[in-house]
Amino acid sequence: MKMIEKKLKPIVFNWQSIPANQNDTDSLTQYLIKNFELNWIENQNFKKTTDNQTIEISNGGNSASITLNKHIANAILKINRKSVYEFALDVDRDQNVR
Repeated sequence: MKMIEKKLKPIVFNWQSIPANQNDTDSLTQYLIKNFELNWIENQNFKKTTDNQTIEISNGGNSASITLNKHIANAILKINRKSVYEFALDVDRDQNVR
């Protein structure tokens, strides 16, 4: 079942590439706008916490974060501090997030 799930869920971004790789950051931005209506993140800076476990985006009163959890192979998207989506983490492939 996991193999089928991986084929159905495309890779959204590679954890290590954000924010250094602009193409991957742009791809993640467009994914978040399209799937979660986060229009406010356009042209915002993505930052990682010093422990490299969370990607943060904020703009005035809005915030979003994606927090890595390697123990259960997922990453949680929070919008304005509320969990809204769980990404699958492909730990066998350089931390690709689906």
